[in-house]
Amino acid sequence: MKQLLLILPLAACAQPDTIANPLAAPARAINATVEAASPEARRARVAQHVTAHHAEILSEIAAGGGIRLSTAMELAWIAAPKRAAVIGLLAQDIALFRESPEALVSALMLHGA
Repeated sequence: MKQLLLILPLAACAQPDTIANPLAAPARAINATVEAASPEARRARVAQHVTAHHAEILSEIAAGGGIRLSTAMELAWIAAPKRAAVIGLLAQDIALFRESPEALVSALMLHGA
């Protein structure tokens, strides 16, 4: 019986807290910001953009630039001074990128920060 009385308070402690601690809000905000800046989150945003605008981005690579390609490069954190050189490299492998949007995402991420 005494053992049961000792277990009950411990079981109550094991329950998740349903009321958010307002003092933890700044830490949660910082954590959310860090997660948004993570490489995985950045890659997901690049992949979503490339998938949504694949044909247009390929056309812009062939043309030497454009708004959707610039957006993809911005999402991948490719520095502005490097973008012209990266477009030249992407144009060399355009046949691969026509077949595989994922390869284009990888190439963009490779040249990003």
